[in-house]
Amino acid sequence: MSGQKGDVKSDASCTSFTETQLFRPARSGTTGRTISKQQVRTWTGQFVCNATRTPSSSEKISLQSAGLGHKKIQFRLDDNEEEVYKILSTEEKGFPQLYNIGSFELLHCTINCRELQRLNCKWVVESLQKIIGSQAKIYIRPIQRNLKVIANSEPEATS
Repeated sequence: MSGQKGDVKSDASCTSFTETQLFRPARSGTTGRTISKQQVRTWTGQFVCNATRTPSSSEKISLQSAGLGHKKIQFRLDDNEEEVYKILSTEEKGFPQLYNIGSFELLHCTINCRELQRLNCKWVVESLQKIIGSQAKIYIRPIQRNLKVIANSEPEATS
């Protein structure tokens, strides 16, 4: 009988030991995991510059060759109106032709129609994302001056 009691005690002590191992909260710094940096949330918008209406296929080609056609531009979700304006008119991401043109407006296409309507919202990325979504294009039209649609002639690389 005493052997049976000893077996019961050892089983009970093993059970309590494994339970404490299983249900013990992890201590910080001992797991060996590294905490990843918080990622910046972004939104990518599709933009077409110098459009008075949705462009036809031939107009798309001429706009693209002039550097004014379709571009995907990525913004941070916390970008404000000034940052959106700067990104749209920079050479790296946006349309550099907009830099000295003055002001411009953002337009969107109505359903089943080629006519464009002005976006009636702030140019904050969160509101643009809510109104436009991820599939629709935003059209950019200069207000004060028209942009010239002239094909960029870049020298071809020879090898």
